[in-house]
Amino acid sequence: MGGLPTRILIAEFDSVAQAARYAENGAEAATADLTGMLRIGRLVAETVLVTDAMLLDGEYFMRLGPEGVLRELGAGDGRFPLTVTGPAETLAAGLEFRRRNAGFAWSLIGVNRGEAVPSAVEARWEDWLGSVDRGLIRYEQQPPGFTMPAFGELPPLSAGGEAAQSGQAGQAAQTTQAAALASSLRNVVRRSEAFEIIEKAGLHPRDQDRLRAWWNARYLRAIADQAGADWLSFEAAGPLQHSVRRSDRRIRLPRRLLEWAREANPASIALAWDTTSKQRERLRRRSSWASMRDLAYQATQIASARTRRGVLRDSVLRLLVAAVAVVLAVPGFEAVALENPLTWIVFAGVIVTTVPFDSLLALAGLLVPDPRAELILHRRGIAS
Repeated sequence: MGGLPTRILIAEFDSVAQAARYAENGAEAATADLTGMLRIGRLVAETVLVTDAMLLDGEYFMRLGPEGVLRELGAGDGRFPLTVTGPAETLAAGLEFRRRNAGFAWSLIGVNRGEAVPSAVEARWEDWLGSVDRGLIRYEQQPPGFTMPAFGELPPLSAGGEAAQSGQAGQAAQTTQAAALASSLRNVVRRSEAFEIIEKAGLHPRDQDRLRAWWNARYLRAIADQAGADWLSFEAAGPLQHSVRRSDRRIRLPRRLLEWAREANPASIALAWDTTSKQRERLRRRSSWASMRDLAYQATQIASARTRRGVLRDSVLRLLVAAVAVVLAVPGFEAVALENPLTWIVFAGVIVTTVPFDSLLALAGLLVPDPRAELILHRRGIAS
């Protein structure tokens, strides 16, 4: 198997997906979930990319700010663990463009078209822009000429909305409506514009959601293609659900790794980052389920320090077993016969005191992949 890419985007940090998570799960759970995802992203890739929209229109990044993100990742100002990418020459220019665009649909909670931006949001924007201006965060401009992939067919529409009819007339109306939508969306490269077209199409609400998700998935894949990155996705039904192909290469993530990343404190995260360089390099050279488990084991076990009492207890127990074994080995001591129960008791004691059961249980736990989380390696664009 080939190596892991060094640049990834995390699908759940799409600004629309961030807003939906906060609205559905609440601030505490949503922040914990996204923090865990970001920690894993940094653990498996050399560079975690976030687009300017994910950053400045993303509920998670706007709530935490630069200092909060650094704190949760256990990182320092010397090397900010994220790289921001966008179409504008600077991050500030990208923000200004969106603010001047009256049609831009903000995902940030509390920011609406045509209304004044809350002062707290303005202040947080300044925090991010200031970090870029001071060189603490790297910003890179995307190459010009952003294009969407070949359009293909729209997902099937139900007989709802303006096309709600029966029989052949209903099917004809759906076909006509789909053709009109396809024509309207074919050359659209801005999400706000595409979502506005879909909203005004008179579709059934279920069809609106399906079509928005379908268009957005293709849009996200196009962003990754332009940035030369691959996707890390944590939910099978997440933002990329309509753009994953059979030819894409996938690497599952252990469920235990996700639990650890969500629950660990920043100090443990920092320690894991510092001590997993070899496993990270091995994963990049050979992207496989086994290499992913190696990295997960090293990261999740690094902070499992033994207590003083535990060390003393195990040492005394091993000394006692060794002393009994020595006594039984004395020439002429008939207790070592195989039929003597004491022989097997000593044998069992040797196993208990020498086999690292805790470590074996930890390894076994990493054999269980999360049913939703996977690294998606595509690199070849998107199929219709």
